[in-house]
Amino acid sequence: MSRPDTLAPAFGGAAYVTLIWAADATFNVDDRMKVVTELIGSGCRYLVCGGVDCELWHDDADMVWVIRDLDSDQQGSGTP
Repeated sequence: MSRPDTLAPAFGGAAYVTLIWAADATFNVDDRMKVVTELIGSGCRYLVCGGVDCELWHDDADMVWVIRDLDSDQQGSGTP
């Protein structure tokens, strides 16, 4: 994938695993967050990241999970 807008998850909402292998550093933080948000939203439940900036991909995926968890907690508790 060369751009984040070319992502087309294909598992119909079923849980799946993703391998992200970055060959270069062309994806910035906004691009990475868009990709991992789409993956997690479509059913990805485990990401393996390798290659260039793999730590950044991993950290961004963790951040998406934290944000989703916080949003879920706020919705369930009635807190604005």
